[in-house]
Formats: sequence, C-alpha cells, structure tokens
Amino acid sequence: RWKVRMDDGSGKMLKTSNMKPTGPETTPESPGVSEACEVSSHIASSVGPSSRIRIIGLKAQPHLNGELGTVVEWDDCEGRWKVHMDDGSGKMLKPANLQLMDEQTSSLASAGAGSTSMTTA
Repeated sequence: RWKVRMDDGSGKMLKTSNMKPTGPETTPESPGVSEACEVSSHIASSVGPSSRIRIIGLKAQPHLNGELGTVVEWDDCEGRWKVHMDDGSGKMLKPANLQLMDEQTSSLASAGAGSTSMTTA
C-alpha cells in the first residue's frame, strides 16, 4: 500500500490498483483515485479515539510490544486503528494488538518513558 496525502490534507493508505497517475492539470474535482475507503470513528470495542493503549501480541515486530500510544481513529479500509505512538510515530494496528490502559496505569508507564535519550543530526 501507498501512503497518499489527499488534497484536503488527510492521509490514506491505498493499493496500487486503486490509484491512477494524474498530471499537474488535475483538479481536486477530477477523478484521480477510484473508490477510496472512508475513514470513520468506528468503535469495535471499548477502545476508541483518544484511548490510551499498549501494543501487545505483535509477532512481526515484537520490539513494539509494550509501547504506548493514543488511538486516533478507525480505518474501515484497513480494518485497523490509527495510533499516534508516544515516540511520535504513527502505527496502524489490529484491535487484537491493543490493550486498553486506564488513566492511572497510563500515567505511571508514561512517567517511566521519560528516560529515553534523543539524538540530533
């Protein structure tokens, strides 16, 4: 999938088969991408927008297990939650890989996260 920035500033993840190249003369009203998926605030469980979560059960990227973030929105096309991670990155995660944090647990975990060092180029 390709990360695509739409004319309205929103972002989408699209399959190559759902995109068509356009020239600079294309306007926002012109058909550029067919049948893009809508993003909604679908709530499949107690996890929802603004929920604090911990990543669990990832097998392909196990180093992310235990990391904390905040749920942004549900993406119907991907069947995943968009999550803004505490390190500033963004992830798209299946509901099964999210553990809902209560406020007390979340603030205790965040307090311990302040010990990481950052490097600048």
